[in-house]
Amino acid sequence: GGSVTLTLTMPALSDAERIARREVQIIAREDARRAKIDAIKVEKARKARERDTEAQALQTKKQIEEGERARRQEVAEKRERSIAAREAARQKDAAHAGERTGRQDKHASKYSKKSVLLLKEVFDEYDGDGYGTISLNEMRQSLIQKKEDKARAALQSKDLAVRQAAAGIDIADVVEPLFRTLDRDGDGEISFPELLAVLFPLATH
Repeated sequence: GGSVTLTLTMPALSDAERIARREVQIIAREDARRAKIDAIKVEKARKARERDTEAQALQTKKQIEEGERARRQEVAEKRERSIAAREAARQKDAAHAGERTGRQDKHASKYSKKSVLLLKEVFDEYDGDGYGTISLNEMRQSLIQKKEDKARAALQSKDLAVRQAAAGIDIADVVEPLFRTLDRDGDGEISFPELLAVLFPLATH
């Protein structure tokens, strides 16, 4: 038996069909190109937003840091002005006091410079904002913090006397009457001259 070969012949496309197919291919390529361009644009826009966000974050951080530096500088300048003003007032009061009272017994009226400086260090420790005065809130917070520190130390101590002392009445428990006693002019703040007058009543300026 002989073999039979079948040959399938596709019908020839008409000119109109070839033109239509070519147009479809052109449109498909154009759509793909536009989609690629759109994707590139979207990616560029996303990266631009990220850069803007990062730049804005850096600018915000810089502004915060500059604001904090300005605030610290302002506090320092206010403290210097306050100290200078109080020192000038103190010297003026001292001059007037000297004119009124004349000489006082130097042995009875003077305290050691070391004691006065130590008192000033304690005052500055309580003066949290550095304005040259101590408010009731500043005194309360400082005393409460010291009380808590003492309580923690007592818990770790093996000394019974230390633990018993920590369990007793603390100066933080009477902060308001203590503050009123030290605030001699009743303006709601304690100045160093007020503190000095109470603790070292015979101190000379």
